[in-house]
Amino acid sequence: MKKTNTNKKIYIFLAVIFLAGLIGISLTANARTEKRSANIKSKGIIDFENGAAVIDFSDLTYLADEIDLLEDTYKSETVDALSQISMYFNMDGTTTRDQNQSNLAIENANILPFSTITDGIINSQSIPGERTYTGTLPGENAEISGNISAADAEKMSLGTAAWVDGTLMIGTGADNNFYYNQGYTKGWADGYDEKLDNIDVEYVYHVHTGSPDNGGGCYSQPINEPIVKSCRVIVGGCEGGGTSEPDGHCTCEYETTHYDCGAGSSRGTRRHMNPPHFSTTQYNHDYIDGYRFTGKYALGCKKTEQTIESATIVFH
Repeated sequence: MKKTNTNKKIYIFLAVIFLAGLIGISLTANARTEKRSANIKSKGIIDFENGAAVIDFSDLTYLADEIDLLEDTYKSETVDALSQISMYFNMDGTTTRDQNQSNLAIENANILPFSTITDGIINSQSIPGERTYTGTLPGENAEISGNISAADAEKMSLGTAAWVDGTLMIGTGADNNFYYNQGYTKGWADGYDEKLDNIDVEYVYHVHTGSPDNGGGCYSQPINEPIVKSCRVIVGGCEGGGTSEPDGHCTCEYETTHYDCGAGSSRGTRRHMNPPHFSTTQYNHDYIDGYRFTGKYALGCKKTEQTIESATIVFH
C-alpha cells in the first residue's frame, strides 16, 4: 500500500513538471526568432522505476512544433487577409495602406507580435486622417481641397454602404438631393430670366460661418497632424558573453530592454518593433503614433461662396 501511494506522488510530480514545460513553451515571446523546440531544456526519457516511459523529450518537441505551426498559420493568414483589404505591414511593424517594396512578406509574418497584428486589424477599419483630397463641386470651377473625413449617411448616395471605424454606414442620398434641387432651382429661375423682360432673379449665395481658429458652422473638420515619436534603442555587449539575439519590443522614447541580459529599461505602454540587437549599436526610429489636433479647423460644408443656396424671382 505504501508503495502505491509513493507511485501516485511520483506520477503527480512528473505531471506537474510536464505541464510547467508546456506553459513555459506557450509563454515564449510573441515575436519569435527561433523555434520553441530549440528552447526546451529537457533531454531523453523519464522512466518510472524502469517501467514504461512517462515523459519523452520527443513529446515536448512535437507539442512545441505544433504551437509554432499554429502561431505561424494564424499570423500569416491574418496578414494575408489584411493585405486583401489594402492594409500592409512595413518591415518595422508599422502599417501602411500603400503597397510597395518595403512591405513585409507574408511568409515573414511570424516576426510580428500579436499586439502589432491587432493594431493592424484596428487600423484597417479606421480613416487615415492625414490623406487629402482636391477637386471641384458639381457645376462649379473653383477648386477646393482639404483633409478627408469619414463618410456619413447623408453624404452617400441612397442605398450605398461603407464601413467607417467598424460601423456600417448606409447612404440616404441627402447630399445628392441637395445638389439636384439647387440645379433645378437655378435652371428654373434662369429660364424665366431669359424669357421675360419684367423679372429679375435674385440669388442667395452660400456664406461660410464659423472660423478656422474657433471652428463652428462650416468649419467643422478639426485639422490633425501626425505625432512623430522615436524608439531610441541603445544596446551594448551583454555580460557573460551574450550573443546578438533580437531585442524584444520597446515603447516610444526609451532604451530597450534586451530579453537575454536584461540591460536597459522601458517606459510607457505602447509596444513597438525594434531592429535586431547588435553589440554597441545605437538606433533611432521615427514613426507615427497617432494624430493630434492642431487648433485649426477646415471647411466641412463642402461648399464655396459661389454655391447658390436659393433663387427668388422678382417681377417688376
